[in-house]
Amino acid sequence: MPGTKESFLIPVMEVSHWLGIPAFTLYSWAQAHRIPHYKIGKRVLFSKDELKNWLSEHRVTEGA
Repeated sequence: MPGTKESFLIPVMEVSHWLGIPAFTLYSWAQAHRIPHYKIGKRVLFSKDELKNWLSEHRVTEGA
């Protein structure tokens, strides 16, 4: 897509390595709608841009 850096979808295992959490946790969070994801057939996929936004929304600042 023009004008976007990382608008592609990435699989669970890549997100698991990127975030440093187990794939099982990602599947659980996706099933519970706790993390933005896409489901295409049986595959669960993630947008790196949406994950970055999600992470910034869940950032804990000092003193909070």
